[in-house]
Amino acid sequence: MTVKPFRNRPTVDRLKGGGYPKVEGLVEWSRLAAAPAHRVTLFVIPEREVARPNEMTGVHDQRVARGFKVVIVLKPSVRRDEDASEELEEEIAKVIDLIAGWTHPDASGPCDYAGGKLLSADGWGIAWGVDFTTAWRLRKGTS
Repeated sequence: MTVKPFRNRPTVDRLKGGGYPKVEGLVEWSRLAAAPAHRVTLFVIPEREVARPNEMTGVHDQRVARGFKVVIVLKPSVRRDEDASEELEEEIAKVIDLIAGWTHPDASGPCDYAGGKLLSADGWGIAWGVDFTTAWRLRKGTS
């Protein structure tokens, strides 16, 4: 039996289906040198996996906790009214609403919101990371 990896594509598809036209991954994030063309661009980035030891005999079955980040890159609009500072908060809330409680098809349970933090704020925009956790099972027969 081959180990089935945890894929990013379902998360990307979930965010695109939620109204975000530009959702990319780790490779695209690593090449980012300037603000993307879209006002809001998301990047789905796997960050860590922590596996519990196998406790089964005759088969291999481990619970693997996975942490991932959805980076929101926002080019703030040029408006100068009292709502301008709320653009980021609105995007954070939308991402949390789309992912928290949703069960990734490779996961053994729903995604949990795990916090967020400012990654960058400069002349071209803002990058905010929204963290999530979920778990999956690594299962295979022993040889």
